[in-house]
Amino acid sequence: MGTPINVGWINSITPGFAGTRCGNVVQLEQYLADTETEVPIGFQRPSSWSDPISWSSDSSGIQWTCQQTGIYNLRFNQHLTISNLPPPAPMLLRDRPRLRLGAEIDPVIALSQFYLNVDDGPNAAPRVGQASIFPINADPGGDANSSTSTQVSPISDFLMTTLVTPVGFLTSTVIPGCVWTISQWANCTDATELCSVYMSAYSVDADGVSNPILISDGSSNSNIITVGVSNLVWTQSIASTFVADLTKRIQFRMYVNFGVAATINLYYEGPYTSNILAGISQGFAIVPGDTGDTGATGDTGATGDTGATGAIGATGDTGATGLDGATGATGATGDTGDTGATGLDGATGATGLDGATGLDGAIGATGAQGDTGATGDTGATGDTGAIGPTGPAGGGSIIVQDTVNMRITIVSLTTTELNQVFETSIPVVLQPSETLIYSASVNCIANVDAGSVLTCSIKTSGNCNVVSGYSYIPSPESTLQWNLIAQGPYGNIGTIV
Repeated sequence: MGTPINVGWINSITPGFAGTRCGNVVQLEQYLADTETEVPIGFQRPSSWSDPISWSSDSSGIQWTCQQTGIYNLRFNQHLTISNLPPPAPMLLRDRPRLRLGAEIDPVIALSQFYLNVDDGPNAAPRVGQASIFPINADPGGDANSSTSTQVSPISDFLMTTLVTPVGFLTSTVIPGCVWTISQWANCTDATELCSVYMSAYSVDADGVSNPILISDGSSNSNIITVGVSNLVWTQSIASTFVADLTKRIQFRMYVNFGVAATINLYYEGPYTSNILAGISQGFAIVPGDTGDTGATGDTGATGDTGATGAIGATGDTGATGLDGATGATGATGDTGDTGATGLDGATGATGLDGATGLDGAIGATGAQGDTGATGDTGATGDTGAIGPTGPAGGGSIIVQDTVNMRITIVSLTTTELNQVFETSIPVVLQPSETLIYSASVNCIANVDAGSVLTCSIKTSGNCNVVSGYSYIPSPESTLQWNLIAQGPYGNIGTIV
């Protein structure tokens, strides 16, 4: 198996060597860490020279079982894309954006950015892919990340690419009326500017294909494709509409028009982050529209039959006293009689009309300030309203601090002495909407007994988004590597030859 190279000593009696039992397994999938939950990472593609004896795993590549007891040099390599994209805080339903169907473009409608990523396969159009909320790294070579068609004569409305939103993305059946922005990288061999591209949108079933219903036809909104590779950006007004239910997905179709014989390329992924900023968001609160005008008064109905005579009502109040009669002529003055008893007071006369308001008096001097009154008791706190559904994630608008942790965890099935954790921490400070690229490793020497389980994971404090296995710039592959440097318990069996 080759001549070992002596690099030191494992313990006082056992020399350590860089032996030939070493492995290298490449990560093929991407993993997202955006909360405090630890995310395990899988490795699926072993190199041709990788050691199949020391470690084994299932198809997921997440849990690795040690097959040979010994001392290992272990290495967990990652390239990470870390973005300032914290999820929004929950809002009460009363605070959520109000949307009235049929209204003009509403400035409070939230937008979602969908990155257009084509599936693996030949680059000949038509191609299919995903409209994802995260971009993905370009495949090596570049051709696999384009949709290409060559036509020998003019042809219109040629379908190049069909891309569909994730399953279960919708949380509202409303597609609000607003303006979408389309960004498509493209070029063609025609220098006369007679070739163009446009986008149309449909709702489809959960399979991403069946029962397409048109949402927006962009055929009258095409954009000229030039010879040099360029990013074409245009807007498209979308009318308010509904989808049938929340299982529906939104399908974007990119069409081209060949004005002459030419080759057209539409590019996706990696440096060509073609995307659509669309008003397909989550969690809108739908409120009723304004109350309509009161309708006209209806015609008077026919007169009903005369009802039965009612019972005699109660006696009414006594009426007012009548006016005094005219005064008779004065008789001769008689002898003065005895003074009679004082008569009863007459009834008080009616109050006269109010007199005209007098002129305003002069303003008096300001009085001294009175003492401050006692503070009243604090009212009882009202009940907290129900929390509405969480809205769509938006771009980070504040500076955030976080720590990204990479970890190798080894759990022994025979002794807690060999339970081990090795960790690397990456502190990050992100400006609003900033994205950073890191290549980092956890490197360790570990005693491992046969049957122990090894896992690799990443974790954040929940203030940023971390995508493992993705980078839009050239980066090393994400891998799990090992080298058996001394075989046997605590390396006491001897050297590996």
